[in-house]
Amino acid sequence: LNVLFWNLNYWDSVSTLAGEVENARSAMPKALLLALCLTCLAYILPLGIATGVDGSFALEGDQAFDAWQAGFLGKVAYDIGGWALGGWVVLAAVISNVGQYHAEMSSDSYQIQAMAEHGWLPEKLAYRNHHETPTIAICLQLCVILSLTTLNFLDIVELLNCIYCLAELLEFAAFLYLRYTNPNIWRPYTIPLGFWGCIILLLPPSVFICFILGAPFVNAEWSVIAFTVGAVVFGNILYLALQYCRKRKLLKFACHPPRDWIDIMRCNTPWRSFAEADQDEVSSLVL
Repeated sequence: LNVLFWNLNYWDSVSTLAGEVENARSAMPKALLLALCLTCLAYILPLGIATGVDGSFALEGDQAFDAWQAGFLGKVAYDIGGWALGGWVVLAAVISNVGQYHAEMSSDSYQIQAMAEHGWLPEKLAYRNHHETPTIAICLQLCVILSLTTLNFLDIVELLNCIYCLAELLEFAAFLYLRYTNPNIWRPYTIPLGFWGCIILLLPPSVFICFILGAPFVNAEWSVIAFTVGAVVFGNILYLALQYCRKRKLLKFACHPPRDWIDIMRCNTPWRSFAEADQDEVSSLVL
């Protein structure tokens, strides 16, 4: 279940691109629906073929799907089409993993760099070389990844899922707070529901998130629990330490971080998009 959730999460990341999408109100739902269909097809089709070719489903008890270990799809491809198809599937898996790593590295590194530019992190982390690459942020992100290599794959997945679920709950809370307190501000894309409709919409995923968070406790996976709690505690300590360094001027920051959601909107919303917004909403945002 954790692996399935890990494979199908991070759909919320599309929100960071909403301000860059032309006609986001109609394009975003279509793009999400298309991406969802393609993603599900990319999982269901190979697994369905592998199940039919392997025949493990005909076995009983623990023997069923015992061969379904890492690299099994490559073996199935070899059984179907020989070395050509088997090698192609393995090569595709390698390229996919490299692409996934680069995508994750890019998003994390540029997030660190942007946080430094907006004053949340020290200014040094905003450094870019002559190719506009955030090299220091990449090195920091690489150190975090290397620290996770001491864990096995399933522990890493569960750890990432727990941290992601906590972040999702924060996103849900922020979304509901803004929808309740400022329902009329301009947004690149607005969910066509009222406040209570949004609560009902978020209720099923919130329950599922709580289930994912509770799974390590039920299964007594203390290493995952320790890493998750440690990550939360470390984040709070790091925040207090950065505040202390800012106050004592021990580290240099590019600016003071945004104080509220209005400052954040000023930093991150492309102002050219406001030409399409209602003038009253723009005035309330700016003022």
